[in-house]
Amino acid sequence: MEEMILESWQPVTNLERNGVCQTKLEISGEGLTIHLEDLKGNQVRVLYDQMSQIHDHVWTFRYTGEGPRNNLVKLMQTADARAVGLKRESESFYKVKNSDLIRWFDQLPWMGSQEYPNVEHHLYFTMNEVFEVVADYEPKFIYD
Repeated sequence: MEEMILESWQPVTNLERNGVCQTKLEISGEGLTIHLEDLKGNQVRVLYDQMSQIHDHVWTFRYTGEGPRNNLVKLMQTADARAVGLKRESESFYKVKNSDLIRWFDQLPWMGSQEYPNVEHHLYFTMNEVFEVVADYEPKFIYD
């Protein structure tokens, strides 16, 4: 089995690095929204509001406390060190290559990454939480 690799992803730069401390997750008929706020009060909404190839807004998502996922820290540091053009003072998110979450989804009796290879695993690591979303499109990032 291939090792998970993270790729730094910085679609917004208004959140302070290592400072995202307030979060909220909303699920509705409109889609999945992750609200992020840093220590300085800067806010961003991450909005998955498109209908995906599998007829839902996202394929799956996972929430975990930061503590149990501290295994990701070294992978994030490696990804940030490899990244070109990254604003070092701004928060980074990550795209996961060789994703365990996509492999899990592919075991379900439903469509998967074989049928839709453009599916991506997005990782949002905050001071206290980790949100992971699998979708076949990139979300909208809305400044609040």
